Amino acid sequence: MPTRRQSGIELLRILAMIGIVARHYAKQAGNIDVFAQCSSFNKYWLEVFFNPLGKVGVVLFFAITAWFLCNRSNSLKSSCKRIWIMERELLFWSLTIATSLIVVWGVTGQKTIGLTVIVKSFLPLSTDLWWYPTSYAVFLVILPFLNAGLRILDQKQHFAMVVVTMLMWTIIGGWIPQIQYNMVEMNFIEFIYLFVLISYLKLYGKIPSKKASFGMILAGFLIVALYVCAAQLVFIKTDSHADLQSYIVDKAWTVPVLLISFGMFAIALQSRMESRAVNWVAQSAFATYLISQHPVVANYLWNNTLDFKAIYGSVWLPLASLGIIILVFIVCTLLDLVRRGIFALTCDRNRGGWFEKAWQAVNPKQKIELLQKKISRRIDSQ
Repeated sequence: MPTRRQSGIELLRILAMIGIVARHYAKQAGNIDVFAQCSSFNKYWLEVFFNPLGKVGVVLFFAITAWFLCNRSNSLKSSCKRIWIMERELLFWSLTIATSLIVVWGVTGQKTIGLTVIVKSFLPLSTDLWWYPTSYAVFLVILPFLNAGLRILDQKQHFAMVVVTMLMWTIIGGWIPQIQYNMVEMNFIEFIYLFVLISYLKLYGKIPSKKASFGMILAGFLIVALYVCAAQLVFIKTDSHADLQSYIVDKAWTVPVLLISFGMFAIALQSRMESRAVNWVAQSAFATYLISQHPVVANYLWNNTLDFKAIYGSVWLPLASLGIIILVFIVCTLLDLVRRGIFALTCDRNRGGWFEKAWQAVNPKQKIELLQKKISRRIDSQ
């Protein structure tokens, strides 16, 4: 039976992806170092609101999946099947975008794509063309063993693990620059850390009330605002270390990012919203990331087409930036409708069918079992 989608969770998936696009816009568009600019409303709009939403979106996008995986009986086969299904979408967009850029190159005579990106397009997952799916795939491979290990722990031991990891990365590493305990940003280790927190909440924790959740969100943004103002003051006095203004939201495990993320997630879990439209749009949320953050597309999109240099000092920047972000999401969703239509007529008619055949081909134990069943049937028929 198909799983009934929770529209509140699906809406959160959409908001998470819009937040990710917002961070890319604030960090990449226009080649402007926002952190080195003088204090202004527009500067704080981008730093306090847009910049944190990217890492919040990463936490939320992962949390939605992790929440439903942590109490399932995950196997290496089920993890590989998830990777297989994800890889189909990666290949579609990597090859489609690469082919389109090559055609433009041939028509205009201007080089639009490099050989490295072309080669990566045939193996997008293995070559880290996009960081998120590659790290997520590594996490899925580890998931069956990680989940089994966490289930061996009792609540007290699991809680101790939460405390130790939060102390290392969120409390110390999330506040003090240069202290990360070798937990490199944007890799599968941060997914393992988040999974430890999410699984404890799912197995033993209590979902915060909506009032408490809104308080967490407000507290998170307030911490970011105070931190940015303090770091801006340091920059003014020293004329250096402008990047400190972004440190507190550049990682998925910092205090404000987790406060905002878990607050939003708790509200979504308690939502009783039902909307076919939301569920339908949410199916293309991941494609928005793949399209807008393809290396070539991102460079063209943020540095050429949507450059905000001309409007950075304008009172219309907040409204214009929101409109641009939503427009990017809408365009990517419309483009993904083509992919969804093609998949509906082809590989989604038997979703994961090719994987099952491939798994049987490389699984000797399963092949022996199938052979034994065939022999047993022949003996019975005789």
